[in-house]
Amino acid sequence: MRLRGVEGAALVKQSPLDVIPPRALISMPPLQRKGHAAVHSVAVQSVGPSFFATTGVPILRGEAFQETHRTVVPAVLNEAAARELFGGANPLGRLLRQNSAGGQPLEVVGVARYNKAEPFASRATSTVFLPFTENEWRGDSSQTVTVLVRSHKPLETVDVQGVLEELGGNLTLFQLQSMRQTVVEANRVSQAATASISSIGLFALLLACVGLAGVTAQTAEQRRKEIGIRLALGARRRQLLRLVMGEGAIMATIGSAAGLAAAFGVLRLLAALFAPMARIIEWTLASPTLMLSVAALLIVLAVAACYLPARRFAAIDPSLALREE
Repeated sequence: MRLRGVEGAALVKQSPLDVIPPRALISMPPLQRKGHAAVHSVAVQSVGPSFFATTGVPILRGEAFQETHRTVVPAVLNEAAARELFGGANPLGRLLRQNSAGGQPLEVVGVARYNKAEPFASRATSTVFLPFTENEWRGDSSQTVTVLVRSHKPLETVDVQGVLEELGGNLTLFQLQSMRQTVVEANRVSQAATASISSIGLFALLLACVGLAGVTAQTAEQRRKEIGIRLALGARRRQLLRLVMGEGAIMATIGSAAGLAAAFGVLRLLAALFAPMARIIEWTLASPTLMLSVAALLIVLAVAACYLPARRFAAIDPSLALREE
């Protein structure tokens, strides 16, 4: 049975729109006999032979792999992986190896233009495409397989279900979506997560400002008589504002510097434990202006939080303040 309007179809082990694709360690034997093999962490996508034609990903060099039963598994690299692994050298025909139990040797047969980036990454993720064979996906009846279909008209669920029934009665179809619907849903989830994290961050910032204002008010209250004496001796209210707010600004500056140092250390620790965090650090450090701007914003908000209590204590009557015990 063939569906009308279908231009191509491909099986993939993971959806191409996964936020964080699975990763693997790939070793590249050196050209010279002496030396150690370089090890790189790359994203790995197991795809069917018609994946590139179905998704419209162009092959820039070499060719897309076909069904193979050779001992050397063909692999297609994207441009980022080709640059990371081989620099400016020609990658076609070079051998790689997965650093895992029973890892088979890989032979580079092509380079594709695939520029998908992971969250917070400033450049495309280095990706290695491996063949997803029929024996692999039929070996486990419980696993989930994504079927990509390229069509110039919408497909009906009943028609697709009929094709699956012809292929095998134990296949179950679920979550039939167009690529546009999938992208919209992924963006909706990302926006909801961003909104939740932003709300938590803003609430924490509000609590910090309220706490700093309370500390400033308590400190000024303890120095109420001193403030009254300064006013009685001719100090201007502008000077008292600078005195009270300056202490808050100093605390905010020290806290921002300590917070940046602590955050940097925690990120380094997380990067050692969780590989995607390393790319977040790379994206953050690539923009020092952003880090300094956030710290400056925190300092400005802290000074603004100190302004109200400072203004109230700068307006007290010095005679009343001096009479208080």
